[in-house]
Amino acid sequence: MINSPYIEIADFAASGSTISQSAFKDKPMKPYRFTDQFEMFKASEPDMVMFMLGSCDSKLENWALNSRQNFEEEYYHWLEYFTQMKPPPKKVYAMIPPPILPCVNRNKIDHIGV
Repeated sequence: MINSPYIEIADFAASGSTISQSAFKDKPMKPYRFTDQFEMFKASEPDMVMFMLGSCDSKLENWALNSRQNFEEEYYHWLEYFTQMKPPPKKVYAMIPPPILPCVNRNKIDHIGV
């Protein structure tokens, strides 16, 4: 835990969103760039960015809606966006997303994030 008056940590995650702009046109999920959290992130002018995808970006059924090449291009554009912010952050970290594992009780949900 960081306890300092000089450090501010903020979380701009948006549950149910994805980095893809094209994969969920007919789904309730939405692209992250259209969320309020993204607008708050842009206004924060961060010194450091830790970018981690979530469960929505790792589900196999979502990959069926989006090609690997398209996903890689969108991921690259996000990293490029972070490094070209004004003012630019001093560090940008791309983190490994959590895996999606099969759920033991299929009557409840199909997958769980760990």
